[in-house]
This record gives sequence, structure tokens and C-alpha cells, in this order.
Amino acid sequence: MPRLNDRIRLDDGRWLGFSESGHPQGAPVFVFHGLPGSRLQQHPNEDIATSLGLRLIGIDRPGFGQSDFNPRRRLLDWPDTVLTLADRLGVGRFRVAGVSGGAPYALACACKFPSRLDGTLIVSGAGPYEAFRNAAMGRTPRLALTLARHTPGLLRPLARWMAQTGRQSPDRYLDRLSHTLAPIDSAILARPDVRGMFRSDLPEAFRGGPQGMIHDLSLLARPWGFGLEEVRADVQLWHGEADTSVPVTVGRYLAAELPRCRARILPTDGHFMVLERWAEILEHWLAA
Repeated sequence: MPRLNDRIRLDDGRWLGFSESGHPQGAPVFVFHGLPGSRLQQHPNEDIATSLGLRLIGIDRPGFGQSDFNPRRRLLDWPDTVLTLADRLGVGRFRVAGVSGGAPYALACACKFPSRLDGTLIVSGAGPYEAFRNAAMGRTPRLALTLARHTPGLLRPLARWMAQTGRQSPDRYLDRLSHTLAPIDSAILARPDVRGMFRSDLPEAFRGGPQGMIHDLSLLARPWGFGLEEVRADVQLWHGEADTSVPVTVGRYLAAELPRCRARILPTDGHFMVLERWAEILEHWLAA
């Protein structure tokens, strides 16, 4: 569990959940979780961040964890939420990191307030809808992405099953997930420390039911409200060619469209590369 597990009330009355781990006085990094996920979705070895002098701040997006659902939110509302939390915590300049479905939120911050950032990191990151058009995907994830873009309400039966299983039987959820992953990711998911982290994260991710995940996926699949060419901040991107959850085609699309992107495409890594290479990724990012 994180060192600090808390929430704040926003100006509109909604609650926002967040956590802190790593070095208490370290350089702040706001970490945006995958989809589904929560503030508890983090590398199980906190010593990595601590040894590098980093203060990791995870945030529940609306509808996940301790953050209230907001059906009217847009992707570009997120940077203002991050700045509100940063100001409440007394944080001036900081870094942002987006993993998987958290990538659009990191890029939104990099687009909206680049002068406040010391760095932007994307790992196994999801891109806009256009990035998935030529990607090698299974029928079910492609259908889910299409429904999320056009008729997200039709995702409700699947999302209800995911939410119920994630809350009541996270091990069953993880077993089903493992069968859809590349072998390298299944091996990472089988590690006791990783599985224990997800066992804590999943019930929290679905604490508010399925609505947060449905809305989050629809925001990813629909126009983001900004173009990748508008992101003028430096971005470091890591993606694995063995990723079957977010195909490497998406990573290459992001790398080509972002004006100031340094990409590392690794031939044998999968979607959970962040759980295998966290120390290496952070060291490279800090040295850039």
C-alpha cells in the first residue's frame, strides 16, 4: 500500500482520490493509471522510486477508486484537475507519467501546461482512435473500441461483469486476463508481487461500478480535443513489440506524430514492461 492514501474535495464538490509513495521530499511525478485502474496501480517495489529521489503521486480518475464519477468530463478537463491537486500539495514544477490508458491524460497535460512540466513519460501508451486503425488487434478489443466511440452504452454488460468480478474475485479476473496476454506479460502477471498489487488495485478500480471504465474508454476512442502535433513538450516513449493489449503500431504512431518524442521500441517486451523495467525507464527519463 502507498505511504499516503488520501483524497481532496474539488471546487465543484466532487472528491478526488490520490496516493503517494517513494521519497517524501523527492521530485514529484504524477502517475496516471491504466484502464481499468486506480491510484493503487503502481510498481510493487517502492524502493526504486525512493532510491532515485522521486515522489510518486497516483490519482484516481473520475469514476475510479475514491474519485467521484463525472459524466460530463472531457479529456482536456484533466490537466486542470492535476493542477488543482498540485497546488493543494504545494507542488510547483513536476513530471507526468501515463501508463497504457493513462497516456492520453499525460499528453493532455503536456499540451495544456508544458511550462509547468519537467518531463512527460509514456509507457505502453494508448493513442487516439486513428492509431488503432491498422493495428493488429483481436476482434473483441476492436469491437469494444468501436462501441466506445459510437455507442458506449452497449459496453455496459461486459463492463458490469468486469466490475463485479474485479471487486468480488480479482484472482478470477486476473486468470481470465492472463489468457489474453502475450506469454511475457502472463509471466509478469504471475509474479506474486505483481499479482498482489493488482489484487488490491482491481476492487478499488471498480469501487464505483462500471461507469468510470465505460466513460474513460469512450473518451479515449473519441476525439481528444487536441492534436498530437500541439504537444510541444518533450516526451519519452517506451513500447514493446510483443504488446498484444496496445499494439506496437500505436506506439510508433505516437512517436511519429508527437513533435518532440524520443521513442524506445523494445523487440521482446510486452504490455507490462513498466513492471519489468521500471528502474531502467526512470533512470533513462531522469537522464534525458
